[in-house]
Amino acid sequence: MVTFDTLKASRRLRDAGFEEEKAEALVNAFAEDIGANLATKGDIALLRKELTGEIDALRKDMVSGDEALRQDMVSGNEALRRDVTGQIETLRSDVTHEIETLRKDMAAHQSEVARQFEVLRKDMAAHQSEVARQFEALRKDMASGNEAIRQQIASGNEALRKDMASGNEAIRKDMANDKAQLEQRMTIRMGGMVIGGVAMVLAAIGIATGVLVALL
Repeated sequence: MVTFDTLKASRRLRDAGFEEEKAEALVNAFAEDIGANLATKGDIALLRKELTGEIDALRKDMVSGDEALRQDMVSGNEALRRDVTGQIETLRSDVTHEIETLRKDMAAHQSEVARQFEVLRKDMAAHQSEVARQFEALRKDMASGNEAIRQQIASGNEALRKDMASGNEAIRKDMANDKAQLEQRMTIRMGGMVIGGVAMVLAAIGIATGVLVALL
């Protein structure tokens, strides 16, 4: 049995500041609780034996459970392997079928593309031939048009030259007439100026003569 020194415990509580009555009451209550609940060596040995038995039983259960679990896992893995193998085989068959179908579709599509390309090539060849023909016709039309334009320009130049020659002749005649008229007017004007000058000279002579006579 485990002993508990109540006197020593009560002294330590009083030294810590507890009143004597409170210290004794607290120590007595603690001693009673220890006496009722404190385990002995025999209790501990019995508990150890019980725990050891329970641990051994638990270990056996765990070993048995592990074996059963292992067998279940092996069976499950085998079933899963068969299931996955079957699904893979089914998927391989489906993929093979899809690939074959796609290959046939691609072959048919390539054939159609080749046919359309041939049609397009023929259309382009015909279009190029038509373009070449139209270009040749346009070239001929341009050559004819250029010749007609050249002839029209030559004809227009000749008419313009004749018109300019006629105009120059008319201008020359008008200038000759204007010159003659101008010479005539200038001659008349010069004659008048000469006559006026002579009259002025005669008048001046008359005046001078009169002055001289008056002076004499």
